[in-house]
Amino acid sequence: MLYISNISPTPSKSEIRKFFDDFAEVRTFVWLTRKFAGYFIGQVLVDFVNTADNERALIELNGAVFHNRKLRVKISNQKKK
Repeated sequence: MLYISNISPTPSKSEIRKFFDDFAEVRTFVWLTRKFAGYFIGQVLVDFVNTADNERALIELNGAVFHNRKLRVKISNQKKK
């Protein structure tokens, strides 16, 4: 699973999901929000169906520009359920 940060608050949840769907088939997409306020914090967790796509995304999407911001992509420390 990948942790992607520095996402602009401008695009909708579906627009961000589509960005990753266009890259490769997504297994899991988690939209991260502030616990009590509920607003988007510019971070998502993404897990692609194919493990090779996770590795490719780590290289190709880190630093990619999406809505005028450079994405930061790291391996998540979240456990898969």
